[in-house]
Amino acid sequence: MKIAFIITSVINTINLNLTYGVRSFYSHEQRFQQTKETIQSIRINVPTADIYFIEGSTVNRNIENFFLNVNNLIYINVGHNENITEGIKSRLKGYGESLQIKHILENYNLKQYDFIFKISGRYKLNGGFNLNKLIKSDKVIFCREKNKVSTVLFGFPSFLINTLTNLYTYIAKIYSQYQAKLILGEKIQLHYERVIPYILKDYNVVNSIGVEGMVSSYHVKYSC
Repeated sequence: MKIAFIITSVINTINLNLTYGVRSFYSHEQRFQQTKETIQSIRINVPTADIYFIEGSTVNRNIENFFLNVNNLIYINVGHNENITEGIKSRLKGYGESLQIKHILENYNLKQYDFIFKISGRYKLNGGFNLNKLIKSDKVIFCREKNKVSTVLFGFPSFLINTLTNLYTYIAKIYSQYQAKLILGEKIQLHYERVIPYILKDYNVVNSIGVEGMVSSYHVKYSC
């Protein structure tokens, strides 16, 4: 099977907290190192996978050269794309990622693959990741997290690409509306992990998907 991973990344974060707290406890250098570990974990678990790495900030030449020299990695930098960076710089969690995923789905031929995973940069696959089990899903597959789903790592078969494109187009529109309210001074939050399943409705969940990493806003280890 042909497998692809989408890595959404923002290495150089801005000094503006999210609506619920700190944007990132980690320095730009630490975030870069954690992102390299993300890529390494994919190479260990799925050596032949193509990686679509979308970076939402401007980075220096050395960092860019690193990504440009990783085999089977398509490096996409949208740090100067104002439509996307509006979401990345927003205080609403998930806005930037939704625009990054939408950009990949609309502009790259993911239908050439059998199964696609999305993983958030700085997180990594661990020993619990079971490719053969996960790719059997005929729906979008998430890890269960209390009364919501985890969006750190999820996967979907390529025949659902149009469904995912429509999903993220709709999500981006909702975020844009909420961002306008936030700018006007309204105190609002939009729970990314609840919005996606609410709109998608038909999906699969598992109790463990095989991913871990340090949560940037809480400085605690996450695993699912």
